Amino acid sequence: MTDVEYPQVTMAMVMSVDGRTTDDKHSTAQWSSLEDQAHFAALKETNDAIIMGRQTYDAVRTMIQPDPEKPRIIMTRNPEAYTGQQVPGLQFSDQTPQRVLGNLAASGHKRVLLAGGAITNSLFLDARCVDTIVLTVEPLLFGRGEPLVNTLSDAISLRLQDVQKLGTQAVAIWYGVSYGEER
Repeated sequence: MTDVEYPQVTMAMVMSVDGRTTDDKHSTAQWSSLEDQAHFAALKETNDAIIMGRQTYDAVRTMIQPDPEKPRIIMTRNPEAYTGQQVPGLQFSDQTPQRVLGNLAASGHKRVLLAGGAITNSLFLDARCVDTIVLTVEPLLFGRGEPLVNTLSDAISLRLQDVQKLGTQAVAIWYGVSYGEER
């Protein structure tokens, strides 16, 4: 156990029935339902920081409105490449998940939304830094695209917490994450 009390981390993703978070051709906004988009917007409102990977950032950068009160941390191996894009509320980091969350905790942030993609999800799950996973499953089959996670060092047990129908076709599923020991 560590002295740092990390913020609560909720990983939220939309995916197809075959577990893909992208279809290699369209942005998520083009295939996720309006109900999921409203659901994700509500999740963003209930968290006070957002973490995403570089590829996710590159896909949605034109939609991001930086807010110094609700920082977005972009995980990248090369934060120097984004020096010109650093503005209040938008940070680029190559730090470990624990360090990123420790910095957020030190700034008073208590709830963090982890918004993918697969590499970043895996990084935070392997570091045992995700408390809850919220998945929206859309009624689509892609057969290709990015998975929810890349390789994990160990299997992770999930506990079903809730299921909610979004509109007429999509489903939101909440899982608690069980690592077997504290992070």
